[in-house]
Amino acid sequence: MPISKNGKLYYTEEQKAEALMASALEYARSAGYDLIKKGKYYTLREHDSMVFSENGMWNWNSRGLYGGALAFMTMYEHKPFVESVLYLAGERGLTAEQKPIAKDQFKPKQTEQQETKPFELPENSGNLKRLFAYLCKTRHLDGDIIKSLVDEGKIYAGGKYSNAVFVSFDKDGVARGAFQRGTSTMSKTPFKMEVTSSDKSYAFHIPARKGATAVAVFEAAIDAISHASLAKMDGQDYAAVHRISIGGCTDFRAVDRFLEEHPEIQEIICCLDNDTAGKEAIKKMHNRYYDKCEITVEVPNGKDWNEDLCSRFESQQSKQQQEVKQESYDMDIPLPEAPPPEVNYASWEPEPW
Repeated sequence: MPISKNGKLYYTEEQKAEALMASALEYARSAGYDLIKKGKYYTLREHDSMVFSENGMWNWNSRGLYGGALAFMTMYEHKPFVESVLYLAGERGLTAEQKPIAKDQFKPKQTEQQETKPFELPENSGNLKRLFAYLCKTRHLDGDIIKSLVDEGKIYAGGKYSNAVFVSFDKDGVARGAFQRGTSTMSKTPFKMEVTSSDKSYAFHIPARKGATAVAVFEAAIDAISHASLAKMDGQDYAAVHRISIGGCTDFRAVDRFLEEHPEIQEIICCLDNDTAGKEAIKKMHNRYYDKCEITVEVPNGKDWNEDLCSRFESQQSKQQQEVKQESYDMDIPLPEAPPPEVNYASWEPEPW
């Protein structure tokens, strides 16, 4: 067991790499979690918004958390990082009584088809009416911005259920990754899933106008579009900065690639969610990029930027309704004359105004 001279546990870089490759699905199975198979993925019975993929990743949609077995142990089970690494690397368990485990126990079990299956976008259903209804009416995203992204092929309705598909392209315009989001408003836990074999080093990108030197980083594509929509509502030039979403807040490879391909970038604006995970990720981004760019932070008032957008929209609607009501009070509308005394008040109704 790797124990330092002062008696503390430690791990090597090789062990850390081994732990990072461990499958969350295989770990959950070995740990005795109650898993429910739903098509090509599994959910926890106790939390059906927590999804396990056969590629070894997990995603807790309602919390915005995801990763492999190591992230599951530290984020969901709140186990110590060092001991979790050693456990997955096969050195020892989380207690002194546990025996070392086989190093390949938690490696993803891939079929031959999974190993060779390339990235492929879901089929385009062409159901733009449902797509626009969900994005513009339910999520209140700006219609013109959505239309431009649809025209560029960055958003479309895909698959049997016309999910909203957000596509990440490389600099040559080749699709490298995609994320699906269910458009049904009936489910409390809407469908969310990364397309198999997506390359997380490519970001969903809302481009800025020529000459822009700043990039705003978001966890989700809808948040990036919400931020642009809010800027437009405030009369700002929403194309003054690039906006990218990186699919969560623990993997910064897409930011690395974007900076490499856009050497003109001088400022990174951290626009992650207003929660514990988002705040921790902002600290990590600062430590990672402070010597490359100026780092600034914009935090939503609510949990995320779409929540802010929906709140703004509802507030404006309420204000407009109050103004219409006030205008009706201020109008000089003649009232009907009182009926003669002999009229039976119980049956009398005034003439229409």
